[in-house]
Amino acid sequence: MAFEKFKGAATRKAVGATVDGVLKYVNKDRQKGLNRLVDISEYLVGDLYPQAVFDGARNMIADPENKWMKYVNSMLDELDPHVVKTHILNIGYQAGFYGYAKTNRFEEEHGYRIPWIILMDPTSACNKHCIGCWSAEYGNRLNLSYEDLASIVRQGEELGIYFYMMTGGEPLVRKDDIIRLAREFPKSMFYAFTNGSLITDEFAETMRELGNISLALSIEGFEGDNDARRGEGSFQEVVKAMDILKQHGLIFGTSICYTS
Repeated sequence: MAFEKFKGAATRKAVGATVDGVLKYVNKDRQKGLNRLVDISEYLVGDLYPQAVFDGARNMIADPENKWMKYVNSMLDELDPHVVKTHILNIGYQAGFYGYAKTNRFEEEHGYRIPWIILMDPTSACNKHCIGCWSAEYGNRLNLSYEDLASIVRQGEELGIYFYMMTGGEPLVRKDDIIRLAREFPKSMFYAFTNGSLITDEFAETMRELGNISLALSIEGFEGDNDARRGEGSFQEVVKAMDILKQHGLIFGTSICYTS
């Protein structure tokens, strides 16, 4: 692939302008705007993916009953526009297009692959003692300094990696440092697995302003099963956290531990 494509007209700024157009006319001509995003995607990375990928995306957009199109529509309807735009730019453009092209060029020059994501544990500390979780065995003794975390991201971006997944311990024990990382590296995405107990309105509002932090909330099922593993009241903490994140128009997912 010609890496130079990303230095010309089809830059992050141009993609961002297209996303702005989709969001501005979200209830007028959404299909046209989404197809425009597919067109730009095909221009940027059409030589890295088969034609069927782009044709499939256009067919999905044309079918309002498609399950993935329903998902896209619900996100556009319910999420904060800045959060949507940042996720598209950071995951779609920066990680998926620019970063992927950069790592492919690196492979051509040096002969080995660069991963598309880095998983790191800011801390082993946690405010819970869930059954079967290893972090309780380590306590709060293991921590990466902010300087080390920033160095990992800085080196990763140089290689073309713009997606950083955080586990622990409970990563939100270090939420001030996660916020600091998101501010220092606005083109990267930070995704943290959390028990949800440390999510507040203040933190959610900061997430909304930044746009490049998202969360996966740990939950094992309904209240009885969940609290049997995670402690009494844990289920209600997660439900409250979900309500807070939804109220602020944020993207979030779940992390579920399969058991017998």
